Amino acid sequence: MKSTENNIRLSIVTCLIVGAIGLTFYFHGLIESDAVFTHLFYIPIILSTLWWKVRGLITPILMATILILSHWFFRPMDPFTHDLLRSAMFMLVAVIVIRLSVRISRTETELRNHRDHLEELVSERTFQLTSANELLMNEIDARKSVAENLRESEEIYRLLAETAREIIITSDMGGKLTYINPEGLKMSGYSESEISALSLSDILTSDQFDAIVSPDSGSDDQKKGLILHGAQFLTKTGSVVPVEVSSATLIKENQLYGFLLTARDVTWRKEIEEDHKQIEKLEAIGVLAGGIAHDFNNILMAIVGNVSMVKQYAGKWDSIFPLLAAIEEACRRASDLTHQFLTFSSGGKPLKEKGSITGILRGSSAEVLKDSAISCLIHIADDLSDVEIDPQLIRHVISNIVANAREAMPSGGVLSIYADNFLLRQDSPIADLPLLPGHYVRVTLRDEGVGIAETQLSRIFDPYFSTKEIGTRKGKGLGLTMVHSIIQKHHGHIQIQSLPGKGTTVMLYLPAFQEEPGVVLPSENREPSEKNRVLLMDDEDMIREITGEMLRHLGYDVECAENSDQALALYQRGMESKMPYDAAILDIHIPDGVGGIETLQRLRVIDPGVKAIVSSGYSVDSVLTDFRKYGFAGCLAKPYRLEELEKTLHDVLTR
Repeated sequence: MKSTENNIRLSIVTCLIVGAIGLTFYFHGLIESDAVFTHLFYIPIILSTLWWKVRGLITPILMATILILSHWFFRPMDPFTHDLLRSAMFMLVAVIVIRLSVRISRTETELRNHRDHLEELVSERTFQLTSANELLMNEIDARKSVAENLRESEEIYRLLAETAREIIITSDMGGKLTYINPEGLKMSGYSESEISALSLSDILTSDQFDAIVSPDSGSDDQKKGLILHGAQFLTKTGSVVPVEVSSATLIKENQLYGFLLTARDVTWRKEIEEDHKQIEKLEAIGVLAGGIAHDFNNILMAIVGNVSMVKQYAGKWDSIFPLLAAIEEACRRASDLTHQFLTFSSGGKPLKEKGSITGILRGSSAEVLKDSAISCLIHIADDLSDVEIDPQLIRHVISNIVANAREAMPSGGVLSIYADNFLLRQDSPIADLPLLPGHYVRVTLRDEGVGIAETQLSRIFDPYFSTKEIGTRKGKGLGLTMVHSIIQKHHGHIQIQSLPGKGTTVMLYLPAFQEEPGVVLPSENREPSEKNRVLLMDDEDMIREITGEMLRHLGYDVECAENSDQALALYQRGMESKMPYDAAILDIHIPDGVGGIETLQRLRVIDPGVKAIVSSGYSVDSVLTDFRKYGFAGCLAKPYRLEELEKTLHDVLTR
C-alpha cells in the first residue's frame, strides 16, 4: 500500500518537474521570452519536501540547476543575481517545509505517546478510586452487621436489667455443679437433667477453673470474692461466650462446702470495641478517598489544561482533534466520578451554576442508550426556565435513571423524556410534594419496562435495596440512593410511580433560577482590557505551568507564586511599580503553608479592592459553593478547561 502511494507521488512530482522544464524551454528557447515562472517550480519543491522530507531536497536542487542553465543558455543578458536569489528561495522554501513536516510528524508521535500515557494514568487512578469505593462499601456492610449485633446485645442487656437475672452457678468443693439458673441453662445449652453430670471444668477454661477451685479457696481474699475479667463461658455446642465472673466461697457453719459463681455476659463490650474500630476504618477511608480525589483532580487539571491548549493549535478538521476530544471527555467523566464520590461520602454541597438542563438531558440519555435498541423521545418546552445546578451531579442523576430504564427494557422500547415549567402554589392540589411554593423545572422520564411492585416502592431509595440481579451494570455506586441525595441537596424532589408490566415514571422537580432583585448582570459584549495582569498561586508545579500557559494564551500577563509569601511579595511589588494585578487565582489548600482564604485576607491589607478567584481540587469544598461568603469574586473547580478559565476571568473582570 505504501509502495503504491509512493509511486503515485513520484509520478506526480515527475510530471510537475517535466512540465516546468518543458515550459521553461518553450518560453526561453523557442519564443525567446525572458519571463521566469518560478511559481511552477515551487509546486514540485513543496510536494517533494512535504512527502519525502530531507530526501526531497533533490527537487529544489534540480529546479535551481535548471534555472541556472536556462540563464546561461537562453538569458545571458538578464541579471544573474535574480536567478541566484530564486534558487536560494527554492532551497529556503524546501528547508522550511521540511522543518514543518518533521515538526508535525514529531508532534503527532508525541501526542500519541502522551495519549497512551495519560490513558494509562487515568485508568490507574480510576482503578484506585473504584477500589477505595468498593472497600468503603464493604466496610459499610461490615458496620451494618456489627450494628445489628450490637442492637441484639443491647436488647439482651435490657432484658437482663429488667429481671435482674444473671448466670448463677453453684458447685461443691470439687467443682461439680449443684445448681444453674434458667439464664445459665439458656446460655450453656444444657438441659436441667444434664446438670448433675457437669463440672465447672465443662463450662470454664482450665486456668479459670484452677483459679476458682484452688488450694487457697478458704483464704480471706477468696472469701471476699474473686473477679475474673476476660473469662470464657463454654457452651454445649463448643462455642465460647466472653463473660465476667465473680466467685465466692459458700460457708455453712464455718465450713466451706462449695462455690457461688455469678457470670455476666460481656459480649456487648467486645462488639462496641469492634464497632469503634470499624468507625475508625471508615474515617480513615474517607480521608484517603479525599486525598486521592484531590491529587487525582490536580493530575486531571494538567491533562485537561494541556489538551485545551493543544486543541487551540489543532483545527477541527485536524486528524488529532478527535483524539483530543476523546481525552477531554474521558477526563470529564473521571472528574464527574470523583465529584460524585466526594459529594456523597463527605456531605459536601453541590457546586451550582446557572444554566439550562436541556443539554444534560440530551447528552446523558444519548450516552447511556448508545448501542441499545431503545428509542429516546425528548420533548423540551420552548420557554423552559434555567436552573441553578451542579452539572456534574445532575448529569449523574439523569444517567442513572436512564440506565435503570435501559435495564428495565432489555428487548428495547421507548423512553420518553419531558421537561417543562411547573408552578407550585400554596393551594396546589398536589399535596404530596414536600416543596416550598414557587417556580420549578419538572423533568419526567417514562419507560415501558417491567415496572416495580408497590411493596418495593417504599424501599426504592434504601442504600442496600435493589430489584435487579447482579449483572454487568450493577454495582456502579449507590444508584437511586445517590440520586435522591443529590436532588435533596439541590432543594428539589424526586417522585417515582410504577406498576408491574406497565413501566416506570420518574419525576424530578428542580427550583427554577430566579434573578435576585437589584442585581445587574455584566454586559455580554464587554471584554477585559488588553494585557490584564493575573497572579496565580498554586503549590503544584504542573498546575502553575499549564494554567500560566493557558492565561498567556488568553492574552493575560501572568506571574506565578508557589506559596502565600511569594504571592504577597509579587502583589506588593506590582502595587509599588504602578502595575497592579487585575485578578488573583488562589489555591485554597497549600500543604504546610498558608492557603487561599488567609492569603486573600493578607492581600486585602495591600489592596482592599483585590479581585480573587478561589481554586481547589476538592470539588465539594464549601468555599467553592459559597465563595462570595469568603470574599472571593469567582471560583474554579479543578480540573477546568480553557473555556471555563476564560469565562470566569471575564465575569470577574467585567463585574
